Amino acid sequence: MILTQLKKNKQIVYVFIFIFLIATFVFLRLYNIKNSIEFWGDIGRDHEKLMEWLQTGKPPLLGPNTSVLPILNQSAWFYYLIFPVFLLTHSGLSMTYTVTILTVFLFIISMIIQLKKHRGIVMMVFLLISIHPLIVIQQRTPWNPSFSIPFLLVAISGIIRLSYSYSNKILLIVLMALSFSLGMTYSLFPIVVILGMWSYLSVPKGKKKQFILYAGLSFLLVFAPTLIFELKSHYFIEHFSVSLLTGSSSFFERLIKVQSYLLLGQDVQNISTILKSVLIGCFYGSIFIANKSNLVFKRIFIIAIIGTLLTALLPFDNSHYFFGVIVLWFFVFSLTNKPTKIILLSSFVLFWVNPFWVSQYTKSSIRALSIVEECAKTVCTYNKNSYFVSSVTWYGSHSAHDHAFLLNKYGCFSRDIVSNPTFKSNQMIVVADRATFTPYKDSFYELEQFGKYRVKTNYYCSSGLQYWLLTK
Repeated sequence: MILTQLKKNKQIVYVFIFIFLIATFVFLRLYNIKNSIEFWGDIGRDHEKLMEWLQTGKPPLLGPNTSVLPILNQSAWFYYLIFPVFLLTHSGLSMTYTVTILTVFLFIISMIIQLKKHRGIVMMVFLLISIHPLIVIQQRTPWNPSFSIPFLLVAISGIIRLSYSYSNKILLIVLMALSFSLGMTYSLFPIVVILGMWSYLSVPKGKKKQFILYAGLSFLLVFAPTLIFELKSHYFIEHFSVSLLTGSSSFFERLIKVQSYLLLGQDVQNISTILKSVLIGCFYGSIFIANKSNLVFKRIFIIAIIGTLLTALLPFDNSHYFFGVIVLWFFVFSLTNKPTKIILLSSFVLFWVNPFWVSQYTKSSIRALSIVEECAKTVCTYNKNSYFVSSVTWYGSHSAHDHAFLLNKYGCFSRDIVSNPTFKSNQMIVVADRATFTPYKDSFYELEQFGKYRVKTNYYCSSGLQYWLLTK
């Protein structure tokens, strides 16, 4: 009777923790999101792509462009994952909603496929993902690298399960998750290769062919749209050029930078590289010594080191390119013994869950999405038409993908003149977004492509936002 009651109490606590973790994750992604999201740049571009799909009925075959390797585009599955939510909401928050739903869903999958005795590991990793400053920031205003995180959570959870108990279904889930994570960002290539090798070694000898079959099917599913596009256009072949991959910082600097991102949520500039390397070395040395008798810990510790070294060799300097390394180390921390785990978890909560970081997440955006949206709605209410769209902005861009998306949302038909030069329109909207546009005097490439014009009218929406309607 007493044992039964204890088991029930333990299950209640377990369910409470599970719900608390999900609630924490969702709260940090969505609290005050409408007022704090920075809707511009890549997030505007990706929503514009989704709107074009909705208008034309033609799904994209390529995902976002990779800035470090400009001849490569990510998998179009990035857009396919977002489209259902976008179809329901037509909202500029579709990506934030999608990555939130996707991460919670894949966390639940990770729990289901994991052995009961190891589910605490998955829960701790999910907690660290939930509160890590960089991950929170980049999942509130998301783009493709932030979508890789939940897939890595499933993949590594599944590999740990395979290490103890083989299953064809788990192997397929692992390889699918690895393929999708790579499809979201090629910066994970070294991590995916290492994890793929680890999962291969976890497969019994008689099942090696199964691994090859599942790996091939998974890769084909994720990259089939890219292959179709290539067969149709020969884009990669025609644009391929051999170039030396270099980053703005050295290998050693990137090695230290990734650890600063991981442990502190930011790259600390006012501490010397030598001092940082000594502190980092002591930190990991003490963790390894305290847990060296744990074989699974030692295995993933070595994998995390190799993954960090290989990732630092590539020309990736920005924090979002290190998400694979960060998630790997989260699993290292979660596989430590109880005393180490308590110390680490307490330290991370102290460093990451504080007024400074919370204020960073929820602070007001440079210009609220609602203000920009209302301006586009006003323009299309009184001047519904087809337009080329360009902009003069505080961040120096003239592409205006964010404004094009919102104009399309409210009934105008809008396109970027560089990407769509054959679009049929004799009018252009120039958006002065926290910047000044002086007609007939200012000049930039998009405006030159449009040609000679006269000002039809303009809308003064707020002190920092003005729409100029031009006609040929």
